[in-house]
Amino acid sequence: LGRVTLTPNRVPKRIKQDELRKNANISPVDDDYVLRVWLFAGSYLPRGRPIMIEVEFGGARLSFGPATRLSGDFEFKRAKEALRRLPDDPAQLPDVYVYLVVPLLATGSRPVRVAYIRYAAVDLLERTDRPWEDPVWTPLEETPGFNAFPDEGQAAGHLLLGVLMRRARDVVDLPFDPDLSGLFKHQARFELVFRLYLGKNLPAADDTGSLDPYLMLHCGNRRLRTDVKMQTSHPRWYTQYSLEVKLPVLNVDLGPRVLLYLWDRDTLTHDELCARTSFNLGTLSRSLADEHVEEVDLRWHKPGDLNASLLCSLTLVELSGYDISPPRPIELKGAHCVVEIIAVGCRGLEPRIAGSLNKPYVTFDLGAGGDYRRLRRTEPSSAPSSMNP
Repeated sequence: LGRVTLTPNRVPKRIKQDELRKNANISPVDDDYVLRVWLFAGSYLPRGRPIMIEVEFGGARLSFGPATRLSGDFEFKRAKEALRRLPDDPAQLPDVYVYLVVPLLATGSRPVRVAYIRYAAVDLLERTDRPWEDPVWTPLEETPGFNAFPDEGQAAGHLLLGVLMRRARDVVDLPFDPDLSGLFKHQARFELVFRLYLGKNLPAADDTGSLDPYLMLHCGNRRLRTDVKMQTSHPRWYTQYSLEVKLPVLNVDLGPRVLLYLWDRDTLTHDELCARTSFNLGTLSRSLADEHVEEVDLRWHKPGDLNASLLCSLTLVELSGYDISPPRPIELKGAHCVVEIIAVGCRGLEPRIAGSLNKPYVTFDLGAGGDYRRLRRTEPSSAPSSMNP
């Protein structure tokens, strides 16, 4: 989580023995730098515990909080700055760290830095955006060793913040207002409409090579759960779900990111998290007449690590005195068709566990989900061999 800047040099032996030269202080050319942090809000942070955010840069520390919200949503609405004299060479500048600090039972309720965001100082100096106008929801990375987030694969929380670092002479004309509370005034009720059509190539979670998928959609402290589809990696929902959220009217970007988790239901043990994705409220369509249906890629740790996707749409509609709609099926125009599959054979099959294959067969999942009578499967075969039927 840190780095040390060193410059090794080979010197004659006589200089090594010279204590005055050996212990001489190095004083690089330095300059004044200003770090400004606009911390607007936090979402999906640990619930029921005092939350603090600490920012460290070159020995300076900026603290936000503490704050406690049972819902898990936090509004900090503050901006702070620090002035430090540091090396003139940007390559020698320390990184900027943003820490999530919470008390843990394992440490006797002592506050611990359980998650962080890391910024390279060189990258911050090169940025030309206006972070006080366009803050970004940024995910926190869990600090190893504390196990503060027991749900594996789920985010350690998000912070809506903007970070700016400049040489002191370059920030004189830039605006800076420590109070950000005005941005959260004039909130209104919105309906987040989630139209879920189908899933493709969802990752296997059961011994059968399939899963019992359902989705959990989170928007701040609000959430909804879809129906469970049994024993299929290609489920079909064709259902519309709705969720009521409260957001700033003038800038819905200040609302939390929408998190979507794919789960596998397990009746014997705990349900298993299989994949996830997220959405920015500010990019969503604002009318059901302009619904934007897209194939959304799912991931586990990073984009591209799964070949799974969902066909769905998210629409944000401002409510005007009516309640949100209950889940209802999506009626699509279509026609009956026939899918013909010619199964010739397999080559080079190997058993998944110790032993040998008996009479393998192939099952074709057509997205029916759960109705085994509608799953198409071949006859078992061991000719000419069970490994090459």
